[in-house]
Amino acid sequence: MRIFSWNCRGLENLPTEQALIKLIHSKVPDVVFVSETCLHAAEAQRRRRLGGMSNVFPVGCAGNGKSRGGGLCMWWRHDLELEIINSSLNHIMCTILHPDTQFPMTLIGVYGFPDNRRKRDTWNLIRGLLGGSARPCLVIGDFNDLVSPTDKSGYRFTWSNKQEASNNIQERINFALTNSAWDALWASTFVSHMQKHRSDHSPLLLTCDTYRRRKELARKRMFRFEEMWLREGRECEEVVSENWCQEGATVMEKLALVSGALDGWGKEKFGDLPRKISDQQAILQKA
Repeated sequence: MRIFSWNCRGLENLPTEQALIKLIHSKVPDVVFVSETCLHAAEAQRRRRLGGMSNVFPVGCAGNGKSRGGGLCMWWRHDLELEIINSSLNHIMCTILHPDTQFPMTLIGVYGFPDNRRKRDTWNLIRGLLGGSARPCLVIGDFNDLVSPTDKSGYRFTWSNKQEASNNIQERINFALTNSAWDALWASTFVSHMQKHRSDHSPLLLTCDTYRRRKELARKRMFRFEEMWLREGRECEEVVSENWCQEGATVMEKLALVSGALDGWGKEKFGDLPRKISDQQAILQKA
């Protein structure tokens, strides 16, 4: 399962929307949570099929024109059982039943209060929503706050004010937090900090695998690079670059990310090639 989160700083901007579509195509997430969309609910509903997704739940932004602010959206694919529980200007909470686990999980996409005087309110909101739940839980998004002083700078920062030299500020304020029940359910949970696209926030991609899924993947055929992918050379290069340039990932993890992303992108772009070949072979045998 893959869950994507990004503070996009305005989806009413066409280049930002196109950047999000490219990210969805290359990462193939099951769920997409985006904050600061600056879209009213009706505008977000018109983007229900964004990037090949099937469903959307929006929280409309406040204001109009250049005074727009806030706004949240959660997209998910047709084969995922997802039920929205509640929402506010600062969160969307849902229950997920994934085919790899068949066990209900709680997902909260969060957009922390930007006012410095209300930082504590973000954490109180999360505590109130979870209420000591024993269910596997994931909270992901832009918390607009630091977890520890070490999140003030360093290679793991997820936000920058884009100023130069001594005026530059870098902070890690975008997180994915899980409880012990989530960690026990999934064999591995890996968070990737991606390169910035049209925003001062880095997108996050959380990837989870079950033990059963790992065994299934091990039995699958060896990854093969399809020559026809080179017809879309620039887009193919972007898929490879975005997945290879992951801070903190080992070479083996990078290879797995790249091969998985290429497989997903290839199916979105050209369809299921092995199945097409098999279908054509069956037709030839009947002829």
